[in-house]
Amino acid sequence: MDVEWQEGSLTQALIRPDINRDCIVITNQKIIVSCDGKPVDVVQNGNMVTFAVETGKEYLISGEID
Repeated sequence: MDVEWQEGSLTQALIRPDINRDCIVITNQKIIVSCDGKPVDVVQNGNMVTFAVETGKEYLISGEID
């Protein structure tokens, strides 16, 4: 996983899963998840964001900075 920060906030993270499963991100920031340049469907429950990942793909999590 590669992660970039700006002023203590996530700007982006790249996830390369080695198994097929749900990925859970805990965050107070609004995030956007994409794979191959396309948006990934996420489920948000409070500060927990969940989305399905597949082996061999790369997922980009982009954080929005206020």
